[in-house]
Amino acid sequence: HFIRRLTRELGLDPGFVISAFEDVTRIIDDYSLAFFDQVFKSQPSPLLTAPSTAYPEVQFTARP
Repeated sequence: HFIRRLTRELGLDPGFVISAFEDVTRIIDDYSLAFFDQVFKSQPSPLLTAPSTAYPEVQFTARP
């Protein structure tokens, strides 16, 4: 309900916002699962080693 109300108050297209919200949720879920599988199950994941063609909007930043 919050997202629908917010989009209405901001004058945004609810269909677009809900779709974007679902995309972000899926990305967070997939990366979180990959991280925990790697840490706790020792299962390496391509998502955590290089940018993914499945998620071009995700950027990797190297830290020293």
